[in-house]
Amino acid sequence: IAGVAVLVVAGSYLLIRNSARPSADGAGQSGQPSIVLSPRNGATLRSEKARFRWTRIANASAYTFYLYEVNRTLVWSTLVRDTTLIVPSSVRLQRGNSYLWRVEALLPDETTLRSDLHTFTLSQ
Repeated sequence: IAGVAVLVVAGSYLLIRNSARPSADGAGQSGQPSIVLSPRNGATLRSEKARFRWTRIANASAYTFYLYEVNRTLVWSTLVRDTTLIVPSSVRLQRGNSYLWRVEALLPDETTLRSDLHTFTLSQ
């Protein structure tokens, strides 16, 4: 694909350029174990105020968090400097629905390291 460089690196991250769209299968990109800490892939959450956590990436200046509906429609994204995030109450998640999420680490050379997609369901 023009404009996209791909290289597998530590954990489940890929070196990419210009991509925030989830993979077609929704199962992640690399097939490697994920560095996402919580919630775990396939988890059922009881609260809309779930804490999302991931491993710090060396030299990353910030992280972009992406939250998608299972049909891959972007629900919300934000830029953060930390490795922990709570989705604000202004983002309306529906009980009983499943969602996809990922993070991208922003590196000094203007590339990003993108995690696999992970799923969670918000309990009824």
